[in-house]
Amino acid sequence: MRALVAGLMIAAASYVRPVALLLPAVLAGIDLLQSRRLGRTVAVVTVAFAAVAVAIAPWAYRNTRLHGGFVMISTNGGPNLWMGNNPRSDGGYMPLPEEAMQFSEYERARRLGEEARRYMLDDPARTAALFVRKLVDTHLRETIAVHWNAEGLKRRLGAESAPGTQRLAPLKGVSQAYWLAVLLLAFGGVATVLLRSRSADSWRHVARELAAPPVVLWAYFAVLHAVIVSQDRYHFPSIPFIAMLAALALHLAAARDRHAAPLQRT
Repeated sequence: MRALVAGLMIAAASYVRPVALLLPAVLAGIDLLQSRRLGRTVAVVTVAFAAVAVAIAPWAYRNTRLHGGFVMISTNGGPNLWMGNNPRSDGGYMPLPEEAMQFSEYERARRLGEEARRYMLDDPARTAALFVRKLVDTHLRETIAVHWNAEGLKRRLGAESAPGTQRLAPLKGVSQAYWLAVLLLAFGGVATVLLRSRSADSWRHVARELAAPPVVLWAYFAVLHAVIVSQDRYHFPSIPFIAMLAALALHLAAARDRHAAPLQRT
């Protein structure tokens, strides 16, 4: 029942952002490392993927009829991959080439996706450099909430001209400072998980320690966008897991100050 509900929720998330589609496999991997019950894990992931497939099927059917080729959720996969992987790319958003606009959405997505994959294989060194750049760029800033609400904030602050824009700078500064503080604490939480894995007495126990769900799920979303395209808004799905790891670091720091026992696995 939990697998069924999880599959339906993952399908709902995928309608908003298709990067959630592979979550059943990621969660199954965590479950297998934690429980080491292969049969149960296979059954759970099968039910979850079946729920995802059934929930997405009507939209995929509609898309396929509309575009004349199989489209599961959206046609922006190829364009997004191309934005982050082409000779002129800096890893972030860029306008699509004019020559691609003459094609249908389906054909444009197919051609740009093929071009991006070909570029990645032809120039693996720059692809690797872009991967690192996108990984950093996705997590470097957290001011987009202020930017997206700029017009409303300027009206609220009583100035809709250039001085109003300048008044938003302190809000962006506060948002950025808070984000960097939480992010650094999250890295401390990851370091705690890594240090705990070093004290494990077998490779299985090491794997179980490293399969901490917040770490794995943060890594999943971060790696996906490091492959595809970067922008600060793409770390949004990772924020709950970043917050969990930051809280772990804070808890352990407080426990040491109180000379309390370390946090036990639950």
